[in-house]
This record gives sequence, C-alpha cells and structure tokens, in this order.
Amino acid sequence: MIIRNCGQNLRASGISFCTHSDTEVLVNTIQQYGEKALDKLRGMFGFAVWNEKEQTLMLARDFFGIKPVYYAEIDGHFVFASEIKSILVFPGYERKVNQKALEQYLSFQYSPLEETFFKGIYKLMPGHMLLYKNGSYEIKTYFKPKLTPGQVGP
Repeated sequence: MIIRNCGQNLRASGISFCTHSDTEVLVNTIQQYGEKALDKLRGMFGFAVWNEKEQTLMLARDFFGIKPVYYAEIDGHFVFASEIKSILVFPGYERKVNQKALEQYLSFQYSPLEETFFKGIYKLMPGHMLLYKNGSYEIKTYFKPKLTPGQVGP
C-alpha cells in the first residue's frame, strides 16, 4: 500500500514514527484525516481499524478489490475477516448455501453480488468502506473511477 505524502505531512505536524511500517502511517493518517484518509491510499489493501475514543470500527477495501474483506452478523456479534473460513468457524454460524449467489456463479462464472456462497456472509465491495458503531453499520463508496475521454495519464 502506498500512502501518498502522508508520512512527510504527519511528521511536519509533529507526529513521530517508531517503525518503518506502512501500518503505523495508516493508523496515524486515519487519526489525522478520518474517512478522507482513504483518498490518500493507493495499492492493494483490506484493513480494519478500531477507534477506541469514538467506539467505531472502520473496514475498508482497495478500489480494485484485490484484498478481500468479509463480514457477517451472527447472534448479535459483528464478525469480519480477510477469509471466509474464519467466519465459518465462528460459534453460532450455521452453514447454508446462498442460492442467489450460486445462481449468479452458474450464469456468469463469478458472483458480482455482495453476498457470498454462504448465506449471511457478505463481501465488502471494491472501493467501499464500512463504519460500524453501536450495533449497526453503514457502507459508503469512497472511490468511483473517473473516465475523461482523450486524457492520457493522471
């Protein structure tokens, strides 16, 4: 993941870093810019960040959908993971085939739905973020591709 100019900008605002990890820059960038931090990210990522002060959870997925993020609500618990198999073993989850997703797969050889092949387990779509607070969540689009005819490059 590339975080454009954030390390230098954060240092200029007085933040010092203990490591050379992009994770440390990511957390500080989210603290500094909130949801707008996603506009500064490039590359492949899927992450979850818990904000203790606000009691909120932010999940986000890269805008090409390279890194997966899955989530479900099971017996009053919000569960998330980068692999479905982690959710499948959560106590109380009942494995059932999602017929709608299966139908899409048999028609198109993939499922374009947010729903997975497992009933009640969803994938966060590319370029989207999920904010969880007080037992409910909201999904927002943070990236929409812009096509400018005749323009080459950024």
